[in-house]
Amino acid sequence: MNKPISVIATQQGAKLFLSQNKLSIGVNNFKSDNIIAQSEFYKLMKSDKYPYLKIQLNHFEIGGSSEGNQPTKGDASINFTITGVTKQYNIPVIASLKGDYVSVSGRRKMNIKDFGLEPPLAMLGLVRVSEWIEIEFKILCKLTVDEKSLAID
Repeated sequence: MNKPISVIATQQGAKLFLSQNKLSIGVNNFKSDNIIAQSEFYKLMKSDKYPYLKIQLNHFEIGGSSEGNQPTKGDASINFTITGVTKQYNIPVIASLKGDYVSVSGRRKMNIKDFGLEPPLAMLGLVRVSEWIEIEFKILCKLTVDEKSLAID
């Protein structure tokens, strides 16, 4: 069952910061139909020492305002921590507003070599773990106003 979480968004200029901005994903949650490739992936990710991939959303930066219901393009600044190594990436995002809901989605390819990792070969090179990771996300938020936090000038 999905539980809603309350997140406070703060805007500074064109940047949007969220109060809940960290996510940990268990390395052992990644599955493959190829059990050998899966095992090699776990070794590559040093899942016994680093059981989680960590993701921190620094901020969204949305360019300008959208006309009507047209999507707005921008960037998300995100830190990824893999095997204890943290790298920052800017990921292109598209945001759209429909009624009380905001949808933000993005996609980016990353190379594991950026984290000092080399893709392993198994079975004399017959099984390979790709050096590329593709991150894709979609965040759907319902906007509500907390009457206690409104300030009247």
